[in-house]
Amino acid sequence: LSWAGLKGAVPITLATFPLLAGIPGAEFIFDVVFFVVLVSALTQGWTLPWMARRLGLVVPAAPDPPATLEITSLRHVDADIVEYTVRAGSPADGRRIGDLPFPPEVIVALVTRGEQLVVPAGKTRICAGDRLFVVLRPEAQPLVNHVFRRAGPDEVASTLQDVPGSEDGASHHDQRSGP
Repeated sequence: LSWAGLKGAVPITLATFPLLAGIPGAEFIFDVVFFVVLVSALTQGWTLPWMARRLGLVVPAAPDPPATLEITSLRHVDADIVEYTVRAGSPADGRRIGDLPFPPEVIVALVTRGEQLVVPAGKTRICAGDRLFVVLRPEAQPLVNHVFRRAGPDEVASTLQDVPGSEDGASHHDQRSGP
């Protein structure tokens, strides 16, 4: 803050007092103060990136995600868009979207695999590392969170039958999954 803070606000303000008081030579004092503040601020502004690098304060920018989803709504909608990253060993890893025990109000809107867009359909198999953008009602989020959580090796086979809200692991997603 001391290197890039408010430089010159106080000196310029103080230099206006002699002007307001009508002291002879006040205009010269104001001009000198203003010039010194201007040169100081420009010098510090130009050297700020150099100084930050020299002190090791530069943090590399986060890489852009391979896909973003932007939605604009003019009115309130009773739904959320939640991003999930499929982890190895989660109940969803290696399964088809249509086989996941999602209730009717849950829709997979977008799947990205690395740098590629995968069009979600009921037959689309999701893999560890995939990013899914899911449209859901808030009350369905605990179920979807459960499907994408990490499971132990002996738990994966039975997990989808044990998911709260699912009917013996039956798919509720086929009718909305697309072609």
